[in-house]
This record gives sequence, C-alpha cells and structure tokens, in this order.
Amino acid sequence: MNKENGKLIVFSAPSGAGKTTIVKEILKSFPHLVFSISATTRPKRETESEGIEYFFLPEEEFRKKIETDEFIEWEKFYDYYYGTYKSVVTGNIEAGKPVLLELDVKGALTIKRLYPYAHLVYISPPSFEELVNRLRQRNTEGESDFLKRIDRAKMELSLKDQFDYIIENRELDLAIKEAKNLASGDSLMPLYFRLSTKNDDSKAIGYKMINARAEDIQNKPSFRKPIRTQHCLVPANGFYEW
Repeated sequence: MNKENGKLIVFSAPSGAGKTTIVKEILKSFPHLVFSISATTRPKRETESEGIEYFFLPEEEFRKKIETDEFIEWEKFYDYYYGTYKSVVTGNIEAGKPVLLELDVKGALTIKRLYPYAHLVYISPPSFEELVNRLRQRNTEGESDFLKRIDRAKMELSLKDQFDYIIENRELDLAIKEAKNLASGDSLMPLYFRLSTKNDDSKAIGYKMINARAEDIQNKPSFRKPIRTQHCLVPANGFYEW
C-alpha cells in the first residue's frame, strides 16, 4: 500500500448480528471516517431513508451501473442486487482519507482480494440459535425471505475465519467499545495471533492484553501463531473458543 493512501476497514456479519448498529456508533465517534453507502434494489423499509442506509435503485438502473463498471463489488441475493460504488472507495483512499465499509461477508472478502491491506472485521453472534431469534424478533420480512437469510447466515458463519478480526456481539455495549478501538486504529495489529485457552491464566492474560501492541503480545507464552494468516480480537465479554 502506498504510505499516503488512506486506511480501509470493513465491517461485516450475517444479518441480525448487529453490524449496522455498531457501525452507526462508530461513525458518531469518528466523523472523519468516510462511510461508503451501498446501493440496492430491495424495497426500502419504513425505518430507512434514501442515501442514509442505502441508495435505493430500480433494477434496470442498477444493472446499467454494473455494465458501466461503477461498482467495486456487487452481488445478487434474496432476489435483490447490492453494490459498493467504486468512485467513493478508490477516490477517498487515493486522497489519503480513512474509509469504512459495511458489507455482506462475500463482499468483504472481495474487497480483501482487491485491497490486501484492508482490515476485515467480523461481527459474530453468540450462537446460531441466538442469531435466528434476533431475526425472528426483527420481523422485517416474509417467511420466504426469512428462510433465505437463515440459509445464507449458515454460509457466512462458515467464512468468519477468513477475516482479520472477530468481535463476538454477546453484549452490545462491549462489542461497540471493541469496534471503536479498531476503528480508531489503536487495536489494528500488523501481526496475527490466536489465544491459547489451555488454562485460566492464559484467558486472564488474553483479556488484559486486548489493547496491547502486537510486538508486546508476541513474546507472551499465552499466545501462539495460527496456521492461517488471521488477526483475532479476543472479546472483552468472553473468550473466543477456537
């Protein structure tokens, strides 16, 4: 990455894991971050506004933008298109501005292939059962779309190990705090670690070291390198079991 380029951080999660709520709180605390609003062809919900949650486009217009290569990534699921405008991402990064994206899991992995220096953050639900409960309680779609979301969530959960950081959203306030630490750059580690959970002492050290520099953690006996290139953010509200 050119040292003058801006930072790129991507938050992703299955539907219902809480990423939108977390991203909104990040943007309140860090207004200098450039947030790229995605485009979609799905119907606008009663609680949504044009240009705030999404740019809502007719399918024909969206398809034309695909043909003219206006999206840096796009995908069709639930019978609807979703895409990220190329000009917003590339223009701001080249101008040295930090960019924050909120994408689905596949979209985030596409960004990683295009921008290897991007930091991918996965917001994980405490369990699959809890995720299903949250989607049920949200009640924003019919049964057919709900079942499609559940099937997709299973696929997206299987891809979480391809992300750089994982935050378990068991308690929202704590998840927001961890996400803000990452967005500020304080916890973005240039190296990668997994927490060894062989004993209670290693867990205690992991909790205390959450904001430590990578070079400080490197020599701690409680940490070891993973078999894959992966950052792991240990949840402050618990310890991620690998």
